[in-house]
Amino acid sequence: MEIVDGLSLDEQVIVTGQDRLSSGDRISVVEGENVIPDNRFANSLES
Repeated sequence: MEIVDGLSLDEQVIVTGQDRLSSGDRISVVEGENVIPDNRFANSLES
């Protein structure tokens, strides 16, 4: 997905986990190396 209109340069967007949010939920802004968490399914065994 690409946002091409409607945001200013100083606005922030949620890039992962947005499917688990509901209107009015509180969020924490995370910056730095741990912005996107490790894939929790990366080491799952295939059945």
